[in-house]
Amino acid sequence: MFPVAPGGWVSRESWFAALCDWQVVEAHMEGWDAVVAAAFQSLDRDGDSMLGRNDLETLLCGEDGCLGGYEEEIDATLRLADSDGDGVIGLEDFQAVVHTEAEDTIQLFESRLAREHEHRAS
Repeated sequence: MFPVAPGGWVSRESWFAALCDWQVVEAHMEGWDAVVAAAFQSLDRDGDSMLGRNDLETLLCGEDGCLGGYEEEIDATLRLADSDGDGVIGLEDFQAVVHTEAEDTIQLFESRLAREHEHRAS
């Protein structure tokens, strides 16, 4: 999903990121692991080397947190990304999430958009 600004605008950076073939970038970019680790650290708001419920809530809703809602999305994110079942997303979990697979192609983008649209409509 693109972050959409008021008025319906999508930033150039968001557009290019969506079009990018991340599998090629990951395979050919020197320092990919350092980029992923830096992204992880930027999301780890409290600096405890793990992404927990509060970190995810801040990511979804901003510094003030979610005022109701998004509990299902946070729970789903934790279920999908937390490979060892400790209730948080560690760096290894995060690396696995951002790792691209051959089947993660642009064809899946349409279904992701459709699911997001359905969620917003309900």
